[in-house]
Amino acid sequence: MTEDRAVSITVTHVMTIGITTILIAGLFIGAGNMLQDQTDRSGNREIRSIGDRHATEIVTASVRGLENSGDVDVRSRQPATAVGGSYTVALTNTSACFERDYYDGCLALETSGADISAEVPISTPDGVVVFNGSAQGGSVVVEYEHDTGPEDGVVTIRGEDS
Repeated sequence: MTEDRAVSITVTHVMTIGITTILIAGLFIGAGNMLQDQTDRSGNREIRSIGDRHATEIVTASVRGLENSGDVDVRSRQPATAVGGSYTVALTNTSACFERDYYDGCLALETSGADISAEVPISTPDGVVVFNGSAQGGSVVVEYEHDTGPEDGVVTIRGEDS
């Protein structure tokens, strides 16, 4: 009988260590996935927040230009990097991000390091047309050009060095 008992204790210890190892590995895998999800959500919020600030500057430049009936340049300084890398900002009037909501344009932000992007629909004042433009993240110049034609003006973005 003592021989059976010695085998039972050994088997019990091996099984306990095996089950504990499997549980700890499962916890590490689960925690790793949760951390990646949190990182992605945080990155999406960060890039969306930068887009919202740029969109505010676009509307601000349009309103100032309409009020003064003249050209306006607004320098929008946002972080040069987001989500651990650089990003680009593109203003377009041909994106599906605003068509269903009757906006005038869309600001698309894409990061280079991570696969994170955001689209921010933009609504400009009546008579202001959105013109395509793009810039590297950081310092972006929002240009409003007052027009005496059928539209009141055109708004676009460009890099500060352009």
